[in-house]
Amino acid sequence: MQPSSRPHRRSLPVRIRESKIERYFMQQVTLHGGDTRKLRYFAAPDRMVIWPPDEFDKKYSANPRPTIEFVELKAPDGEVRVRQKREHGRLRALGCEVFVLYTKSQVNDYVARR
Repeated sequence: MQPSSRPHRRSLPVRIRESKIERYFMQQVTLHGGDTRKLRYFAAPDRMVIWPPDEFDKKYSANPRPTIEFVELKAPDGEVRVRQKREHGRLRALGCEVFVLYTKSQVNDYVARR
């Protein structure tokens, strides 16, 4: 018998799909008290995240406001397209925070800062 030229199934690299990272992201944001909305306009970041006001704002602000951030989710081998970079720049110019996350560990770091 000749050895197979195909690598053994366990030795193949595991490709994580963007949809898995997005599902994990939504679960983690919800577990940490936030909410997400899917954005569907051309070149938009994938998600808008709404965080409730923190305890400091609730205690010392006359009008506590939620924090709104935009998140682009990509597979670890994915790339942000030129039109998406342009849209991220426009949002940042308006004073918005835009995050690009590629892995579950980056998702964990993102939600941990809340």
